Amino acid sequence: MLHERLREFRCKSVEKAREAGIPAYFLDESDGVLRVLPDGRKERILVSEGLPVVLPVGKIQFRQVNPS
Repeated sequence: MLHERLREFRCKSVEKAREAGIPAYFLDESDGVLRVLPDGRKERILVSEGLPVVLPVGKIQFRQVNPS
């Protein structure tokens, strides 16, 4: 139940950020941050020796929304 609610929250947050043209950020289980860019690319941001390291994670497919 909690995982489903967290998933819904993340999906809504990504959609709102995408509509605004900005990335969405989430704390990641690997002690980093997950960044979802407006084009759907996902990146994990970690800190190594005091410097940020950005690792590509993949890409998400956005649902096609038919205009009403």
